[in-house]
Amino acid sequence: MLDSPEQQAAGTSIGSSRPSGCSRSAHRDCQVTSFQALCTALQHPAVTADPQTVCCVLQTCRSWRAAVQQAAAGTTIIDLHSLHSIAKLSQFAAWIPRHAGMLAELFLTVPQSGCEGLSAESYATAAEQVLLLALQNTAAAAGAHAVFPASPASPRPAVLQPLRLRVFSTDFLSGPGLLAALPAATLTSLGVKHMQGYPSANSTAISHALAGLTALRHLTLENYNCEHGKLAGNCLQAVAKLARLTSLRLSWVAADADLALLPQTLQELRLAACCGAAPLKLQHLTGVEALHLDLQGTPAPGSALPTQLQQLTLYTWGDNVAGDTFGNSSYLRYKQHNLQHLQLDALQQLRALVVTNGLCEPQQMHRVACLPKLEAVVLRYTDASLAQRAAPAWPHLQQLRELTIEGGSFTPTLDELDTKEFMQQIGAATTLVALHIASSKVDGDVHICRYLTGLQQLQDLNLTNAEGPNTREDALHLTALTGLTALVLDGAQGVDDVAAVAIASWLRQLQHLELRSCGLTTAAALPAIGSLTQLQYLCLTGYGATEIEGGDIMLLTRLTKLVDCDAVGIHADFSDTFDHEAVSAFYQALAGLGSDTP
Repeated sequence: MLDSPEQQAAGTSIGSSRPSGCSRSAHRDCQVTSFQALCTALQHPAVTADPQTVCCVLQTCRSWRAAVQQAAAGTTIIDLHSLHSIAKLSQFAAWIPRHAGMLAELFLTVPQSGCEGLSAESYATAAEQVLLLALQNTAAAAGAHAVFPASPASPRPAVLQPLRLRVFSTDFLSGPGLLAALPAATLTSLGVKHMQGYPSANSTAISHALAGLTALRHLTLENYNCEHGKLAGNCLQAVAKLARLTSLRLSWVAADADLALLPQTLQELRLAACCGAAPLKLQHLTGVEALHLDLQGTPAPGSALPTQLQQLTLYTWGDNVAGDTFGNSSYLRYKQHNLQHLQLDALQQLRALVVTNGLCEPQQMHRVACLPKLEAVVLRYTDASLAQRAAPAWPHLQQLRELTIEGGSFTPTLDELDTKEFMQQIGAATTLVALHIASSKVDGDVHICRYLTGLQQLQDLNLTNAEGPNTREDALHLTALTGLTALVLDGAQGVDDVAAVAIASWLRQLQHLELRSCGLTTAAALPAIGSLTQLQYLCLTGYGATEIEGGDIMLLTRLTKLVDCDAVGIHADFSDTFDHEAVSAFYQALAGLGSDTP
């Protein structure tokens, strides 16, 4: 319980009044010991970084308040993601000048559906003005070396501390004011997400304010809509002036943007760029070892990446082709995913490669396979037709570790012959450790799991909307994959009670198991599933049973690792399988058992 204002004004410590018979010296010793203990605790960054802890201590006695203000200087993190109220935001803004020196990180977001009768845009404008005024008042007071007058709770005047903000992130920026009000000497990280209808970072005023933040080491400028507010010109010129920048994230960048302006100090770059007639040239960034590229369109001839790259992630959207077979002229189909002009074979230091849609031709994959230091390749396809083109090369790519295949809304379903050939090529990629198939484009009559039994290095298997296994016979092929630690099956009608028992009996290393809308009809498989004591997550949903009762969930009580380390939650999903009362009782039993486990 907090002391009364009178106790706080007198400088007494938190707790009850002095016991009768206790000497004044003993009471003072107790206060000193209590104060020293607080100072020791405040040295831990987790204490002073938590705004609730800091605010609670600030409401106590004068000595404690002074201690936390000193210890928390430049360490407190404020995330306003849930403070979607202009009135509450105004209260926080009034708090800033008195405690400006405590702030280390500040995050400001916009509610997606508006707030207090305001649209998201109107709320953003009002919130920005409230925060801007607070920062301007803080700067003005610091410049005047102001002190706050004494108050009943604090008899001594409070000397203003300067703003030491190191990290600032906002979902909106209507002008340069907010950037200009940030402390350029201490701000090392800035994140700005562009809202449609607001000026982009290309505007002269905003780019000028951005260039003034010379201490920045990490910068994010994001616009989720690649058709509006593309970054170029003024923005990149401002970025070029940030001589300490080591980490940069930009999206989207215009096709005619001069990427040679990107500073050579960069060590990490995430770039979403529109490709045009000009080549994509990044080879001057000799310090970048980790690069993430989102590309719309095909890179032009002459494009080049930094040759010293060790990690490369590529997401290609392909070329825009207006119209589709359904006559919808507004739909853009991305047909071409050609990366030949990026000269991937020049990346002799590359160790890890992640590509979405970009490697679709066997010739390109062969050149990648010849890279001398390449250790791991992750391939993802959001269109099954692209995966089908690339499949013949997968068995020959010895660095292939993960493969994800999705269907694509307008991709035709493979017939029986094509499905068998496709699955044979997947099954021959024996270096895979993770396989996710969510295509819904394979022939449902083909036993797809029989083709996977040779993947003995596989640890993670996810068959979602993959039309299988649809028979018990095919489901039993999964028992050959004894190295699996994660298994997700959705709509697999072949996984009935018998198959589920077999899977749980053979796959003893499972830590993550999801059986969604499968063929289970009774509680017969629950004892076997309950014996998988390494499970850290379990999902049993869409149970089509009428022969299962709420109490059957207690057959799973050996799964104590489903309880998180703080015993405040459970990593499981039993929707539509057990009622709420049964799940609550199960959790209570599990939490009690888990508390006794190491």
